[in-house]
Amino acid sequence: MLLVEGEAGIGKTRLLDELDELATESGAELRCGGCEELESDRPFAPLLDALGAPDGVSTLARPGWDGGPNARFLAQDAFVDHVERLTSMQPLVLAIDDLQWADRATLATLWALARRRHDLGLLLVLAIRPAPHGPELERLIANVERSGGEHLRLGPIDEEALAAIVTDEAGAVPDPSVLARLGGARGNPFLALQLVHAFGLDDGPPEIDTSLPEPMRSATLRRLTSLDGRARQALSVAAVLGGSGYLEDIAAMLGTTIADAGDAVAHATKAGLLEPIGDQVSFRHDLIREAVYQDLPEAVRTGWHRQAAMRLEGRAEPTVVARHLSLGATPGDQEAVAALVKAAAGLANRQPDAAADLLRRALTLTRDTAGRPELEVALASALMSAGRTEEALDQVAAMITDTTAAPALVAHAHVVQGNAAFRLGRPREALDGFEAALATGALDETAAVQVLAHQAASRVWTSALDDALHEADRALDDGARLGISAVQVEALATRCTIHAFRAEPVLAVADGRRAVELAGHDPAALSRTPHVFLGLALLLADRLDDASTTIEEGRRRATAHGQVLLLRSYYLTQGRVAWFAGRWDDALADMDTADRLSDDFDLRFGLVATQGVKGLAAFHRGDEAGARAAVDRYEISPRGGPLDSSGSELLVLLTALLLEASGDVSAAAATLL
Repeated sequence: MLLVEGEAGIGKTRLLDELDELATESGAELRCGGCEELESDRPFAPLLDALGAPDGVSTLARPGWDGGPNARFLAQDAFVDHVERLTSMQPLVLAIDDLQWADRATLATLWALARRRHDLGLLLVLAIRPAPHGPELERLIANVERSGGEHLRLGPIDEEALAAIVTDEAGAVPDPSVLARLGGARGNPFLALQLVHAFGLDDGPPEIDTSLPEPMRSATLRRLTSLDGRARQALSVAAVLGGSGYLEDIAAMLGTTIADAGDAVAHATKAGLLEPIGDQVSFRHDLIREAVYQDLPEAVRTGWHRQAAMRLEGRAEPTVVARHLSLGATPGDQEAVAALVKAAAGLANRQPDAAADLLRRALTLTRDTAGRPELEVALASALMSAGRTEEALDQVAAMITDTTAAPALVAHAHVVQGNAAFRLGRPREALDGFEAALATGALDETAAVQVLAHQAASRVWTSALDDALHEADRALDDGARLGISAVQVEALATRCTIHAFRAEPVLAVADGRRAVELAGHDPAALSRTPHVFLGLALLLADRLDDASTTIEEGRRRATAHGQVLLLRSYYLTQGRVAWFAGRWDDALADMDTADRLSDDFDLRFGLVATQGVKGLAAFHRGDEAGARAAVDRYEISPRGGPLDSSGSELLVLLTALLLEASGDVSAAAATLL
């Protein structure tokens, strides 16, 4: 793994170009892709450019792709399999440029590839601009560095090298006065060449700007003065479109013919600002596009972004259209807010990340205080769908105290709070959310019984088993009366867990079997993971083979329905069964997969279990330091904390074993008690 970091124009892309020859010499294949600023919400965009659509997910290349967490993870695995096939034939260099604009799905897939790189003949090269970076990219960079990847930071080149580049480009040694004035390029070769091409630096050294280098801006705008009005307008429209665009779109936005637009583009191309790429025209460099874009008055930029959204509707990726819509909106423009909300609704199921970004933008624009709570709840729901659980919890935290919000919205917010907290391994907080939602009295009968079932399931993990059993029985009866299989299955699974905690394996297995039979192949009922609970009951009954078979069947059904967020529960449980069956390597592999799903989708319930199994394996293999590291990640307490989560008893056992090994038998006994 290699991270190549440097400012725009410093030579990152040129360095990646050199990989082609080096890869050929070493017998490797080079695949390149790049991220685009206005396509930063298009799932897997640079990977599709570099690798094509992997088998089984060809719809990735089409605008209608379902980009929710389930489909995203399946596509991510398909990309990993695709790379594995490619590297089985010859070594592969995968280079991705401008990673600062990558979407979350691409970043997650690159990290999945990075984790597998030792098993593959793969060199992963990622080029990025310096900070600021988003949290997902920062996490990827930290993970790459922590796991042994190299981080190459490209700084300014020295005066001698800069002079050599300018000499090579000009075909002769420039006048010393020209070279002396190249200091304004700050050691950036692209800026130096632009300065030379634009105006020979006759006006003396330019000033420096921290956002876009003033030499670049001055040089580019100086070159614009040689163009006629139509060519300048074509450049401006191309800049708004994101750096590249189809000629027909440029013509439509300019209100002219394709022929006239073509003439305008030809002038800009002759001036060295644009270049044809297939059936599109593109800026020769991002810095040129940024200089043109920043020089546009804000009102002009906003208007053209809105026009671009209307022009590209139905013709471009929905996320691209939505991005233009967002950039074309102005504070207080309720028409724009309504358009953003409508666009978000269209993306909610397919690309929840993009939907969340649009709703957040709508919140910053709206002046309708009465309508804010509805936007806030919609944003929280979109964040949950996107797997951004912590953000969803933060989003509803303020909203649930809003005394102006309608009770139904407050109830919905509390439900989101409960579901988010449970995903994060905080069952007590989840319980608070579900209880508060029911207390509003604003839920209809169907929603209320569903929340009651969630409440019972959460209460189990706080050790209030009598109350949990009472609520589960109520949910079971009401679910049967209303004909809601998912509620009945969840209630039976909760009963199964309670009997298991009470060391009543016969009753636990009986309720678990009822839950599995009732769920059948119903996706909504299977989302309650009945096979997991039956598997745990069978484990308690020392029927390890039956437990493993049951859990594997549930995992297959979840996979068949694309329920990727549930897979972590199956791997957690299968890992626990493998541990007690003495198949330690299998147990560790299952726990590693569970942790990977946790990282990808912000799922933390059961993290204690993965640490428990890993720590126990380390202890029994003589790695006391590894065992202590597992314990040190969590504080063992009799109430609250990790004892509220699945697997806490494994860490209690490990803690006792470590105390016993150190000779403190009394403390070990006290811990177990």
